[in-house]
Amino acid sequence: MIKVRFAPSPTGFLHLGNGRAAIFNYLFAKANNGRFVLRIDDTDTERSKPEYENGIYEDLSWLNIKYDEKYKQSERKDLYIREFNKLVEKGIVYPCYETKEELEIMRNYQLQNKKPPVYNRKALTLTEEEKMEFESRGITPHWRFKLNRRKIQFADLIHESIKFDLGSVSDPVVRKADGNFTYTFASCVDDIDIGISHIIRGDDHISNTASQIEIFKALNPDSAIQFGHYPLINFEQSGKMSKRFGDLSIKNFRDQGLEPETVITFLAKIGTSDPLTTCFDFETLVSEFSLAKISKSGPKIFLKDMFLLNRKFLSSLDFYSANKRYNIESEEIWNLIKENVDTPKDIDNWKNILKDDFIGMKVDTNFMKKVYEIISSTVKNENWYDAFIQNIRNEFQNTLSTKEIFTNLRLIVTGLENGPHFADILKFLGFDETKSRIEKLLNM
Repeated sequence: MIKVRFAPSPTGFLHLGNGRAAIFNYLFAKANNGRFVLRIDDTDTERSKPEYENGIYEDLSWLNIKYDEKYKQSERKDLYIREFNKLVEKGIVYPCYETKEELEIMRNYQLQNKKPPVYNRKALTLTEEEKMEFESRGITPHWRFKLNRRKIQFADLIHESIKFDLGSVSDPVVRKADGNFTYTFASCVDDIDIGISHIIRGDDHISNTASQIEIFKALNPDSAIQFGHYPLINFEQSGKMSKRFGDLSIKNFRDQGLEPETVITFLAKIGTSDPLTTCFDFETLVSEFSLAKISKSGPKIFLKDMFLLNRKFLSSLDFYSANKRYNIESEEIWNLIKENVDTPKDIDNWKNILKDDFIGMKVDTNFMKKVYEIISSTVKNENWYDAFIQNIRNEFQNTLSTKEIFTNLRLIVTGLENGPHFADILKFLGFDETKSRIEKLLNM
């Protein structure tokens, strides 16, 4: 059975990069009748916070991503201890007694001498007496996994084949001096225990994968997990995504009024050979999803495109769907405004604008006086608004541009510079309400 996992750390709010990982894995699982697992990777006890974990559940729920199984690494330490002890017995992991400061000095020395900052494996030369001496002084070791330091090549579902030199990286720490296990080790134990078949994640994890392949084989020689590494996306505003950028959090975009369908569609399509579709049907996204469509390089993406997509989504809703979501008062209102709303906040704003007794924005007094004179002399009939608009254009055509004329009219009537076709607004408001708005502003 195909089984994939989304494994966020509760050390910050989910950002668009996390969301993309969740959506890729979720669509892959659904497209292959597989299972989608949520695993909370909370091995970083200092930075993991309950509010961030709750935020993960809230964001996934908002995105309508449903997991089939859920795990928390903080609840699985007994499993990690058992598997760790097996590796100790095999001699594949070894204790190290360097402090953080000593490791930093070693790293800086290597960099200054233009050498790769790779751990020198000094701990492997320690005698049992030397180890006992360290521990008698209260120094608790951290433990590293001994890599083969060979050139490794593995199949990748996106890049096809990846080559990596394990001699260019340090033996990974698998257990910290405080007894807690690192992500590198705990993740491998979980993936085998849970039965993960495919690991789909960003290509910033390629070096992790190269090391973890050896850990997988040490834990289970029959391990046959497949990997797919997709390029990270560069966003216009802030480069590669990081939880440090609050403006890229899913929560932030939700608060700004983006709809989940928009975010899912946007993240599912960017960086793929598919166009940024305006089809927001989930089943269609599943049927169209393929790892083969993902680009091997990360293009620059403009966040404004997500907001344009949100506008397209809102305008695609029929009255029944819009009314169910946003409590639209009438189909006539929705048909009038739906092409001019970017977020639900805009819907509320237009609903307020279209109510009787709304007060717009004052513009040049002489302009308003002349507009009031024109509407007062306009015959109140079925097509009054056409005559009203034409008479105003005739009046100001030699002194103002067409854009200036309509901008001033819109500000008077709606308080906004842009919006639906102006004649349609006047038709909806009616003669008396339009005249009343102009008169009120003129007398203020």
